[in-house]
Amino acid sequence: MRKKISLFTLFLSLCLLFTGCGQTELQEAEERIQEEETDLSSRQEEFYAFLNEVNESRRAIYCDGKAPVLDESWTQELADDFSEDEIKNLLTEKTSCSVSPEEAADDVNTFFLLLKNCYGAYDYFGSDEVFLPILDEVLSRLPEEGEVSPSDLERLLIRQLSPILIDGHFTIGDSRLGTAHDKTMYYVDGVYFDDPGDIDPALVKPTIDGEGRLCLGLATLATPTEAVFLPASLEIEGQPLSLQWERDTAAFWDRKDSFIETALDDGTPMLISHAMWGKQSQLDRLAECGSDYADSPVLVLDVRGNGGGSDLYINEWFNGYAGQYPDQRLAFAQKLSAANLLVYPSQLNDEVDIDPCWDSGTNIGTWVEHEGVTLVLQDKGTASSGETAVGNLRTLENTLFLGSNTSGCSLVYNNFHFYLPNSHLDVRFGTGLILRDTGENIDGQGLLPDIWVPSSDATDAAGRMIKYYGLNGDNIE
Repeated sequence: MRKKISLFTLFLSLCLLFTGCGQTELQEAEERIQEEETDLSSRQEEFYAFLNEVNESRRAIYCDGKAPVLDESWTQELADDFSEDEIKNLLTEKTSCSVSPEEAADDVNTFFLLLKNCYGAYDYFGSDEVFLPILDEVLSRLPEEGEVSPSDLERLLIRQLSPILIDGHFTIGDSRLGTAHDKTMYYVDGVYFDDPGDIDPALVKPTIDGEGRLCLGLATLATPTEAVFLPASLEIEGQPLSLQWERDTAAFWDRKDSFIETALDDGTPMLISHAMWGKQSQLDRLAECGSDYADSPVLVLDVRGNGGGSDLYINEWFNGYAGQYPDQRLAFAQKLSAANLLVYPSQLNDEVDIDPCWDSGTNIGTWVEHEGVTLVLQDKGTASSGETAVGNLRTLENTLFLGSNTSGCSLVYNNFHFYLPNSHLDVRFGTGLILRDTGENIDGQGLLPDIWVPSSDATDAAGRMIKYYGLNGDNIE
């Protein structure tokens, strides 16, 4: 990176000359400016060294010519246990009610049969070998007399399935099965250092200090139970410190605006995507405005609290911004069982004229070169299509993610509501399976940031970093 000659330096020299200042004053002023420009140049070299390291790490994933592995055992022979009328009945929303133990047992059997026929990750999580013993355990815990309420049935199913199903979308009644596996960012505010010494690497993360400088801080992922065992004190750069670990909190969407175009105080454009559903005019604007920002030296995209909706809008935005549609590295398997072929027309108002099968495939993905810097703000509330936005931008050069980990709602897609035949308990799960990047199941953990900052501070932290490194000025070449 070459340094430009500052116009301000030339202007100041002329001012000093024509106002009669002596040669000494002129020389001292020029030296001060040269020092400032040298310091900024050094800072920018530091920033781009960090950015290039991130680029190389992600580029390596997309340039190895391989896709995630889709194991054959995850797409076993399809079952065919439901009639068209039975599926229609299970898809019809009804008010939940208490039932007899015999009716509860019928609901439990129907539920597990639904999983076998419709759930896209049934084989991924172990198929009959795993689920049939759980079925027997649930049936054995039903009472022999009295009534079984929908909440009783919900708690019983959640208790038995949650250790097995790491699926951020799966819900039974009012409960998410993934809750037991949710990891949240815990951090120590205001502690910055450069030398990690002997600190556990799992606790050390890149962050941004109060001036905007990239440095190290203390942050990690943990469940509430795991957080109890985080260290209460550490020695950092020779100084013993008592630590107060804080749990990061996700942004809350007030459901007013789905998409907002704004700017930071220095004029850096900032796009805020609260949701991929809501006000249609705003969603259409998101889809069409990508090209308006394609040449921005720095763009901030805020998807904190974006719980999802349709991938369509962010995919169209990416096409305008990057010059091509996103092409993530992935493996997928869509369960086109006889039952699911009856489910899809109920949502699409169309006929699905294909034979039962697994529609599966892999994709090696495409790494997209891009000159400008993109700063993406994310948090634990970033889920589903919000995570699609994050995943898309992980394929784009010169992109950094600030904040905390995302929600982790990615493994299963095409989610539908079913209502059990007697209690009418609402169960919701997906019919497709998808693995991205390295092929690991990220549900519960989510996608990790490059720069770990409290999500509530992410906007200010991005602004401080932009200013400290001169990312939006005339000094970058």
